[in-house]
Amino acid sequence: MQEKIQSIGENKAKTPSNALINAKESKLYKMNLKPFLLMLPVLQIILQIWVKLTFYPYTDTVPFCDFWIMREGFNYLPDRIYDFYWTVYLPQFFVQFFWIGLLSFETGVLVWGILNAIILTILWAVFLYDKQFSRYEKILLGFIIIIIGLPSEVYVANNDIFLLACGLGSYWILQRLQSESPNSKINLYNALAGIVLAFGTFKPLVLIFFPIVFYKSQRKGIFLISYFAYFLIANYQLFLYPYLLGDLWQNMGSGLVLAGSESYFKTPFLNYIFKLNFATPRHQIFIFPAILLYVKNLVKSKERQEKLLLFYVIALSVYFLTEITLLSLGF
Repeated sequence: MQEKIQSIGENKAKTPSNALINAKESKLYKMNLKPFLLMLPVLQIILQIWVKLTFYPYTDTVPFCDFWIMREGFNYLPDRIYDFYWTVYLPQFFVQFFWIGLLSFETGVLVWGILNAIILTILWAVFLYDKQFSRYEKILLGFIIIIIGLPSEVYVANNDIFLLACGLGSYWILQRLQSESPNSKINLYNALAGIVLAFGTFKPLVLIFFPIVFYKSQRKGIFLISYFAYFLIANYQLFLYPYLLGDLWQNMGSGLVLAGSESYFKTPFLNYIFKLNFATPRHQIFIFPAILLYVKNLVKSKERQEKLLLFYVIALSVYFLTEITLLSLGF
């Protein structure tokens, strides 16, 4: 009898507990699920481009309208950039993305889509595998970037993914400096962070990242010098043709009036509220990650961080539902 009890005890010791089995299964589930999650941005971009080309082909009046606007601006180089009234980017855009003007529209859209898919996949991989982001934060990021922002971004082929890459890239360079790099590279990393952020300043909305990146910088003088040095060099056309700055300002004002009067709503005031601000769906691709960085760095309580992020997501969802409701009612 004693031998039988001892044998049962030995078998129990050899048999893993339910908790251990569940932990292993959970770990295996995560390992199998992450590659699929990693491919979500690429799969969505491919699907949306297929839908666009199938149901809204190149024969449309303005296919992939924002990319068409970007490419059209190259026809006005070097000193008449803003004669095309839809051009509202700083001149550095035409320096950094010069290749757009060298390709046909069809080839350019294809290359643009591939670049967006690659960049977003890299950024999404960092979010998925970086331990500083909780599962809760990753779920919110996925909802905002992939569900809310990406559909309209791919549909018009804009450049908000590049803004996300510049803002996060600059931040992560400084983050890596704090965690891994020796002090001898502090100056180099701060200078590189300034240049990366300045790369995205062709569209001033990227400056939403500037305060948090500047706060993160350990050599603020070097960061500022590298940022403004790149910015001034890349926008050299403003020095060669000073009147371009006034033309840019005029285009920005004209664009607001035009979009406010000829957008989706019949009431211009509603267009200003829902189409010309930071709540535009595709802008959330870089705005929500920026807000996440501010919350994680400036709010110490984990519970409060989650509440603030959830409040933002709920408020944004209510905002978009209100927009859809007003549109459906014919306002």
